Amino acid sequence: IVIKKKKYYNKMSLEEQKQIEQEEEIIVEEEEELEGEKEEEEFNDTKFIYTEHKDAIFTIDVNERAPFLKEQNEKFKKEVEEGKKENEKIEGDYVKVNIVKHYVQVVTGSQDDTARLWTVNVGDDYQIVDSKEILKAEDSIINVKFNYDGTLVAVATMEGLVYIFDSEKGKQLKVLEGCGAEIESMEWHPKGNVLLVTSADTTAWLWQAKKAKCIHVFTGHMAAVTCGCFTSDGKLVITGSEDHSVRVWSPVQGNCITVYNDERFAQSPITALASRPNHPNQFLCGTAAGDVFVCQTNKFNILHHLQDIHQGSVEALGVSSLTNNNQNNLIISCAMDGTIVVYDELVKRIRNKFKHKDGVIRMVIDNDAKTPVLYSASVDSTIGVWDIRHGEQMDSLMGHEASVLDIVKLGNHIYSASDDQSARIFKVSF
Repeated sequence: IVIKKKKYYNKMSLEEQKQIEQEEEIIVEEEEELEGEKEEEEFNDTKFIYTEHKDAIFTIDVNERAPFLKEQNEKFKKEVEEGKKENEKIEGDYVKVNIVKHYVQVVTGSQDDTARLWTVNVGDDYQIVDSKEILKAEDSIINVKFNYDGTLVAVATMEGLVYIFDSEKGKQLKVLEGCGAEIESMEWHPKGNVLLVTSADTTAWLWQAKKAKCIHVFTGHMAAVTCGCFTSDGKLVITGSEDHSVRVWSPVQGNCITVYNDERFAQSPITALASRPNHPNQFLCGTAAGDVFVCQTNKFNILHHLQDIHQGSVEALGVSSLTNNNQNNLIISCAMDGTIVVYDELVKRIRNKFKHKDGVIRMVIDNDAKTPVLYSASVDSTIGVWDIRHGEQMDSLMGHEASVLDIVKLGNHIYSASDDQSARIFKVSF
């Protein structure tokens, strides 16, 4: 065949030979493209995809705590138990089937300047139940969060405003105004309708959200306040700044209790903060240089300094346990260098290290699983699933076509937001 082809080529002009070669290259490229699409379909773990936004989705949160959702889901559960479902025709015969329904509410915020509130059935059929735009802002939506009981949702914008909505109707209740620049972070109190908002204007604000009443404005930082959180018991507020400092505040008095800002502490901007469950007097801190600190709240005391454990800025922090005693002795951090580090503070060494192909932006730690599991959202478009104790990758959730910018976990599902303009739902069973 090769000899015949060569003889045939010899009878053709150079232009005719080049044309045939180009046509053959096009055929090969088309075959490779089809093969790639087939592989993508085979490795797409998505159960549901939401595509109502017109630009990158920056932020996502999920709610099943609200009374109206609890009531509806209890009704579904009771109907299934009693077998009161409509008949479904299967292969010509009418049979009784119990279709499981479970409603969750999702809020998403996008670079298209909109926030959308949608309800989806994550039972058997993964169908959208309701979807509406609740806000059209003047600039991008950078943060969305449901409050502790799911009755309120806060939406923060790049223009420095926070909007409060009723979650059941999607009705706007209040607007929180005061920040002089874009909002950097937003956190609800773990037990009440108090909202902490940090700003690029060097301030942090504490609000009674339902009344739009400012409780305190925390001042003292000399640069943008990049992150903030409440301690796990809700009794203190912690803020971190580009000025390399962390401050601990009283939410009652409004005064600063502790300041971390000398040569023993961070020498680069603070990029992440986290409280410690079961240890309300401690917090975790991550920096742009890749350092992690474990500190006390009531006085200047650095318990651990994990120096240069990352080669990029720390984006998220959390804790887990080596055994089932809930000691939370494993300090976990993820960074823009693509690494996730698990540090054992009891033996003072790194126990495990995981690696994505690109930066890790968010992570969720499930300490209630049979063995603690970590889910990581990456710029490489995947969601990593990791066994924290044994240091093994359990899975890689695929489907997004660009950076995964945010993830949350509720029940046996992961909800994600991406630069590819979609929000997705993945089912997990670890």
